[in-house]
Amino acid sequence: MSLALEADATRNDRFTTTIGAGTIGTSFEGGRTGDTIYRAEATQAWRHYVARTAYTEVSGGISRGSDALNGIAYYPLWSAGIYYDSYPFVRIQPGAQPQGGPGGHGNRVQFALLGKAAPWIDIFSGDLEERAVGIAAANYIIGPTTLRSQLSGGVDFGNPQTVAEYKIVELEVGARYAIAPTLSVDGGLRFGYQDFSNAIRANSITQETLYAGLTWAPIPARF
Repeated sequence: MSLALEADATRNDRFTTTIGAGTIGTSFEGGRTGDTIYRAEATQAWRHYVARTAYTEVSGGISRGSDALNGIAYYPLWSAGIYYDSYPFVRIQPGAQPQGGPGGHGNRVQFALLGKAAPWIDIFSGDLEERAVGIAAANYIIGPTTLRSQLSGGVDFGNPQTVAEYKIVELEVGARYAIAPTLSVDGGLRFGYQDFSNAIRANSITQETLYAGLTWAPIPARF
């Protein structure tokens, strides 16, 4: 669970303070289970509107993880991103209900670039470890049709418990067609590459996935 407090410092600057806590259970092949991990974290984010169609957002914080085997460890949290939409962003007041954006003109372009670091679950040991992630995503909207693309990658670092190393890169391209404001059909191609190793094994995997789906959302989907 988490609790967030938003405050507008100026017309173009918003600060969001978030605190949260929870538990994580881990299980492995063969019925083996790991120790329960207890998490607590606090972050401070700053959003700055550069223009009506673009804003930047940075955040930093700390995460506390603990379990019966490894004790207590602290992990830094950070993220930085820039977001662009050729249609103007809606600046909703803190605590207000979500609402649709003002209408734009012509075809619509959306772009986001994000980098962040946070603790993740080690796939070999079940322990927490630090991982850095980068994401670039873009949409091009022509009437009811949305053309999507996304490139992302992640790498672990600062892992004191094991000698495991893990890297992943994923590329996705797809399209979505809105049959109605709350009903859409989509499909695309996803390509992934994983490289991982530890003291026992090393392996690289590539995957290609072709997917299609039908989505119904009572509230119209947003980017």
